[in-house]
Amino acid sequence: MLDAYPLGGSWRISAGLLKSGTEFNAAGTVDVSGVQETADVTARFSKSTAPIVTTSYDVRLGKSLAITPEIGVIFNGGIDLAFAATGTTLQTTIDNDPDVQEAVQTAADINKLPYIALTISYRF
Repeated sequence: MLDAYPLGGSWRISAGLLKSGTEFNAAGTVDVSGVQETADVTARFSKSTAPIVTTSYDVRLGKSLAITPEIGVIFNGGIDLAFAATGTTLQTTIDNDPDVQEAVQTAADINKLPYIALTISYRF
């Protein structure tokens, strides 16, 4: 991260790169014509290293303690959403489902995500 203090005080603007292995996995079981099949869904950032821009303000609580709220944006390039099933019948159903196709496209279009942090620091 590169920090800039435009007013020379506690307000900061930062820009840099975020290395993230952010991933979400879920699994479920579906009954297809009396046969139990499992399906998994995985969501991850399209870019494992993404640009980030934030702004923050150091709130000093005495000489050594500070609380810093920070907000910003991660430019993640979209979210890759993938569905995988154990059986070909269920996989074909998933692949041809218009709701699944819409969900995959909607996730791919989410190319900016909010970033929120709260840091408490003590200097000695």
